Amino acid sequence: MKHWKLPLHWIEEWQINHFWVTTLKQLGATYQLGHTPGKACLFPKNAHVDFTVIHTNGIHNVAARFCGCQGPSHINVVQLLQACWFPSTPSDPHTCTTFPCLCLFHHLNCLAKIQAAFLLTMVQWRLLKTCKWRGRAHNQTGVQGTAQGELAVECPACPHPGWNLPPNWKEYPKELQFLFYMFLAIDANFRLKNKIVLNEIKNPLLSDGWAYFVRKMEYMEHLKRYVNQTEISSCSGFAAMFLANLKNVKGLQTSGVAGICCARHGLWQKNGMGDLQVGERFCNIDFVFTKTIEGEEWICIIISYDISCQWLVNFWTRMEEIDPNICIHYNEDNIIFMIPKFHVKAHQEVNHQKFCFDYQPGVGKTHVETVEEGWASSNKAASQTKEMSAASRALTLDDIFGFFNWQLAQSLDRVLAKRLIRAVKEFKIHDHNFAEFSESLRESVGDNTIGWWDKMIEEWDKDKTKPCPYELPGDGIFPSEKMSLKEVEIELAKEEHKALARGVNVHSSSSCVRSRALKIKTTPHPTPTQMLEFQCEASTLLRNIQSFRDFQSLLMPTLRDYLNESQKESFDKPDADNPENIKLFLPSDFRSSARNGVCAQVCDSLKRLRQGLRARTMTSEFKLKNITGQVRNTRTQGVYKNKLSYWHPQSAILSLKGHGEWEKELKVLEDDDVWGLSEQALSQEERAQEEARRERGFIDEVAQGNTTQLPSMGESHRTFSWIWYNQAVSSSDASFEDAVRVEYAKAKARADRWEEEVLLLVEEL
Repeated sequence: MKHWKLPLHWIEEWQINHFWVTTLKQLGATYQLGHTPGKACLFPKNAHVDFTVIHTNGIHNVAARFCGCQGPSHINVVQLLQACWFPSTPSDPHTCTTFPCLCLFHHLNCLAKIQAAFLLTMVQWRLLKTCKWRGRAHNQTGVQGTAQGELAVECPACPHPGWNLPPNWKEYPKELQFLFYMFLAIDANFRLKNKIVLNEIKNPLLSDGWAYFVRKMEYMEHLKRYVNQTEISSCSGFAAMFLANLKNVKGLQTSGVAGICCARHGLWQKNGMGDLQVGERFCNIDFVFTKTIEGEEWICIIISYDISCQWLVNFWTRMEEIDPNICIHYNEDNIIFMIPKFHVKAHQEVNHQKFCFDYQPGVGKTHVETVEEGWASSNKAASQTKEMSAASRALTLDDIFGFFNWQLAQSLDRVLAKRLIRAVKEFKIHDHNFAEFSESLRESVGDNTIGWWDKMIEEWDKDKTKPCPYELPGDGIFPSEKMSLKEVEIELAKEEHKALARGVNVHSSSSCVRSRALKIKTTPHPTPTQMLEFQCEASTLLRNIQSFRDFQSLLMPTLRDYLNESQKESFDKPDADNPENIKLFLPSDFRSSARNGVCAQVCDSLKRLRQGLRARTMTSEFKLKNITGQVRNTRTQGVYKNKLSYWHPQSAILSLKGHGEWEKELKVLEDDDVWGLSEQALSQEERAQEEARRERGFIDEVAQGNTTQLPSMGESHRTFSWIWYNQAVSSSDASFEDAVRVEYAKAKARADRWEEEVLLLVEEL
């Protein structure tokens, strides 16, 4: 009797000596629709002889009967829906799909982007389910009364006046108004193409502008005025920008999609999507942007766009033509144009600091690359949506975008809580780091200079036409490239010559011994050329040591009396074949009173170490862009020589003086302490990986959409090594003073941005 109620079970019938798969229809069972299962109908009407039902366990041929007690035949559709069978056609249906089967496919399609099935059925199913989820089922105006963007899942952590903001949010102090800024990220995706398949007459769009895509007819009317628009310049270094209008669009009605999401959380904005016809043009972005902010009352909008530097040109003129209300409600002070952190490096360096999130007040640690994560999710459906009609594609992508938003919204509480914990830790680190760095600079440059730097930062924050405190005098973000690498090397050579003139023995015997030992240790399998070089160096070093012994005998005539037997043997019969192993027996090797000049030597070594790191900082970007091969390693080798020349005297002071106050300024130098002003605190292995990553052109990979994960390294997490503290800044060394000023400004910006991030996350939570 149960099988009368369960018509979609598979039946096995016993045949002589085995079970044979059969169906309930073959066994004579008929499923009655329109009545309680098991009850007969007085006026039954047989369904089509080949009536088919698609279920999660397969495709079934079912003998079904409609109820004739309820009037016209169109009631058949209602009876099927009451049985949770979705008909494939509105009249005289021959095929149905069960609700569980549609639910399963719907979920898998949104989650795993499995290939399309039940196309016409799924178009209706997606729309009905979305309307139900957004509360349209019981609205008095019905489905047709759905407003623009009403079916979109909005971000619960972004500011929405009248929904999730405090009643007095407009009365907050000006310095806290950033808590209610709206962050929007704009980007184009050229993978979501669409072929010319069916026109709108045969397959009309059922939900025009109800969710994420803009209203099509209004959109197309706008684009007709900009058919020949070609305004994208060559500022951005990404191939997608240069070649967008040159790609083959033959046979396509859509070459991609322009999208807008909330930059801090990654949720797609309502009416924030628009199809691209011939690449990425400003007219497409302008219209989508106006529809995204239409009717909103945000206090300030932070716009992130990888070509913001070009898009903002004539922006207000274009907005006046599209929607004059935007120019009434907003101005240049409350619409701020920025460039995503990872994209800004690919732009020209001239005058681009004002587009960098690291230096913009009120943005926290927003990196604005979340839009790439959204595209990575939707791109998995590109192959199936490319072959769909425009109407089916729009509904499918709306549904996929909505599912993506729903997933993010469900996890926001956990994500924001983790971010807050991390932000508090980072703020503590960078605030302490800036406080120490600032205090050390006050002792060397004075309060007046620090005050002037602070004023410079404050003025630039208000007016970006003022001198930028985050730039060295020159043309861009990095030190001026007007000074070539050779000119930098000449300046360094002059510094070294001045050091020799002051009597500083740059190439002392002890440093030569350590340098040769380092070379031998780091070259386990030398080539014949290197072996010849080593042999010549050994001869030169042996002669220098012999000269040193003669000089030592004059200054330390009783030296041999303090040596033990093994030391005397080494002193009398040095290892001529391996001169790098010869012990020099310096004063610091003995436990006696401190010798004059030792401390001067270690301070000078630390100074040369700083000079080498500054040189590496100034030339690293130049080398990465222009030089490959062995040349780039020369300066790094000099830095490590300075490291060695600091290690030995510092350890000598420790053995002579013991622990004391002097260690506050001359600390033990670890490998991880050696990084330049503009470098990040990384281990040697991490720094090598970072340089290798740059050489591979990681920025180009992002430009081509080949990656969704961003590196954790960058300006946001950089701290200072102790070697830069407590150093005197000479008034005559203007270039170095500028470098310190830039690093002071950057350190302050890092501390400020992390403080803002903590406050933003608290508000969002």
